[in-house]
Amino acid sequence: MTRAGRTAVALPVAALILMGAGVLRPAPVRAPAGPARAPAATAPPQPRGSIYDLGLRVRDADGIERGLDDLRGHPVLASMFYASCTSACPLLVSNMKRVAAGAPSGLRDDLRVLLVSFDPARDPPAALADVARRHDLDVGRWRIAVAPDEATARALAAVLGIRYRATADGMIDHTTAITVLDPAGGVRGRAEDPSAVAALLARLTGGTGS
Repeated sequence: MTRAGRTAVALPVAALILMGAGVLRPAPVRAPAGPARAPAATAPPQPRGSIYDLGLRVRDADGIERGLDDLRGHPVLASMFYASCTSACPLLVSNMKRVAAGAPSGLRDDLRVLLVSFDPARDPPAALADVARRHDLDVGRWRIAVAPDEATARALAAVLGIRYRATADGMIDHTTAITVLDPAGGVRGRAEDPSAVAALLARLTGGTGS
């Protein structure tokens, strides 16, 4: 990505971050040790922007780069991970499966799940497909992808409230928040605790559960 491209991405990212300033952001955890318990999420004001306005593209498990706006029109659970993670990421996937399975009946069939790797150097399409297979994910509803470059990974992480950093031993320290997006791509809240994420999802239908 060129310097001009990075600048173009940075401006709308900053706007979306300010838009969601009231959202809970948990402290980083070291991936192998598992995520720390997060307090309940708070819902930000009704968003005025969309993640899809950023024009970000990710590489899917079939090796093709596509825009995130393919998900427009669906409520979405979104987070980030890396395929070689052995503790925090499997737990994250398990939590997302739990929330998706218990989604309110009014949106369960329409719900999509987005999981994007921030490790493009080590997560080729085959690694993404292996994650879907190992966790028995419905690839019709789950989009397992990887950011094609570091700039895209950082831009997406900023909007989703994810913080990460590579360590000297080859691991990646990262937070494991799950963000709820409305069908227009607005950030409606985020949390690490599955129950708190479920409550945020229920608010999309104006209810408290299924």
